[in-house]
Amino acid sequence: MKLFSHCFFTACVFWFFCSKGFAQLNGVYTIPGNFPSLAAVISTLNTQGISGSVTLNIASGYTETVSNGGYTIYPIPGASFLNTVTFKAQGAGAAPLFVAGTGSAVPSSNAQDGIIKLIGADYITFDGLEFTDLNTTNPQTMEFGIGFFKLSTTDGCQSNTVKNCTITLNRINNANAAGIVYPGSRGIELVNAQSGAHLSAMTVLAASGSNSNNRFYNNTIQNCNIGITCIGFAALSPYNLADFGNDVGGNPIR
Repeated sequence: MKLFSHCFFTACVFWFFCSKGFAQLNGVYTIPGNFPSLAAVISTLNTQGISGSVTLNIASGYTETVSNGGYTIYPIPGASFLNTVTFKAQGAGAAPLFVAGTGSAVPSSNAQDGIIKLIGADYITFDGLEFTDLNTTNPQTMEFGIGFFKLSTTDGCQSNTVKNCTITLNRINNANAAGIVYPGSRGIELVNAQSGAHLSAMTVLAASGSNSNNRFYNNTIQNCNIGITCIGFAALSPYNLADFGNDVGGNPIR
């Protein structure tokens, strides 16, 4: 009987800590604080998801070096029009700074270098952050700052916002590209491709496979060859599989 009670108690403790460890996010969190880094919270969002709107307040003056290959955000379980995820600068000091890792690709590579990659992710906002590439030689420099890619022919990036951010790359990355990619470094890129097949256009099979309703407001994009590129699917009439509703520099609606 004692052995059974001990086993039952152990199982309950194990269940409690596992359930706490895998709880979905909901509410306001801080970096550093609730999470030690942007890398940590992205990993949690990708694996655990959310059960309500989530705001990640990142302290002014905070600096983080991004791992080689950049940070990748996939479709976050639970994200929706009501349940959004916002990465936001907190405080009146220097903007939180995210420094690129070391690249190994060029604009004609199938898998290119960037600081942040959204792959089929929706309802994400970056507000008041700074992304910088300090690499000074190729191929170490970044091809893009923030890239929006498609997870599949039916899953593109939709309803994301980048506002009040500063993206600084290196214009020395000015080589010719291939396929559907623009040459040189690009601050923000929406592309009809998968991350590992950057040069190859996809054939979209559903409206959910478009990169649509993304918004870019009041950003400073500098020292790169192209500020923002939008490369969509060449849809046929009635064009319902094309990218639509993307707004560069318009009037913010949310």
